[in-house]
Amino acid sequence: MTTSSEMLDKLNALIAELSAPISPAEVACGWGQESKQAIKSYFSEVRRCYAAEHPLPALGVIRGLDAWGISSGYLCQQCIHVTLKLREESAN
Repeated sequence: MTTSSEMLDKLNALIAELSAPISPAEVACGWGQESKQAIKSYFSEVRRCYAAEHPLPALGVIRGLDAWGISSGYLCQQCIHVTLKLREESAN
């Protein structure tokens, strides 16, 4: 898989959002400090591997979000969107 600047931009934006303090809307959607940090670490590793053109870690973050009790909201949708785009890229 070759890296694309568009995907790196998406990953950087998502990591920045995950780095921001937790908002009341995120808390209402099930996010907590621990889950936000864990998902940020996951996407940071994905970005590192993607940028280096190394194999990506398992793209099962959607199940992880569900296990944390997170199933709605903007941040959740962004995590899902980026994951699906990565799967699509890796299939090509």
